[in-house]
Amino acid sequence: MDAAKIGTFDWNIETGKVYWSPNLELFMGLPPGGFEGTFEAFDRFLHPADREQVQRAVQQAIQTGKDYEVEFRMIRLDGTIRWVQTRGRVLFNEAGTPSRMIGIDIDISQHKSYEQQLIDAEQKYSDFYDHAPDLLFSIDAETGRVLECNQTACDALGYSKDELVGREIFQLYHADS
Repeated sequence: MDAAKIGTFDWNIETGKVYWSPNLELFMGLPPGGFEGTFEAFDRFLHPADREQVQRAVQQAIQTGKDYEVEFRMIRLDGTIRWVQTRGRVLFNEAGTPSRMIGIDIDISQHKSYEQQLIDAEQKYSDFYDHAPDLLFSIDAETGRVLECNQTACDALGYSKDELVGREIFQLYHADS
């Protein structure tokens, strides 16, 4: 579990006590046994922008009995932010009342970093493509239809992107088409 950056939790809904596995404490920068063991203590680690989403997901799981899965940010003791994916399940007592929620927390910070790098790269490509001084087209090799074009191409040919996308490229160059 350490190598996979996974920890477990067990929340007794009836008493409010929460058990975190030691690797979750380390993940949050706490010393062994440093977690206070309450839902409120967990809540204090939540990033303020994600708190409502997490609380809503927890309540929905308790009310519906469906599995709990949510991604959110937590703020470590040293102030660094880590992304977590939590998966949990509500357990019910003999009376059918929610009594516990058990599950795992997975550190997905590296995945989120890669995801942001990809978004940034796509934005740079898009900016370059749209503002290049040359006419740029992406063409479907089988049909010869325009899949994408930049604004320079639109301006040079006198069409909007909506008018160009889907047209056969050769129709744009042959007056008799």
